[in-house]
Amino acid sequence: MYTIEHQKSQNNSQVILESSRDKSQAVIILNEGARVQQLKLDSIPLIADLAPLKYADTYAS
Repeated sequence: MYTIEHQKSQNNSQVILESSRDKSQAVIILNEGARVQQLKLDSIPLIADLAPLKYADTYAS
């Protein structure tokens, strides 16, 4: 079963999709073009946050 959590802060709006069964997770940043900030499948990170790089300073922006 997947859970969907929507988190809002002053500067950020994100959606977190999680599956407790197979330890998968996706973090999607809505106010940055719905980019995938983090993606894990079976606890294996496929996409990781590039901190301290800012999204606006990368090629993707």
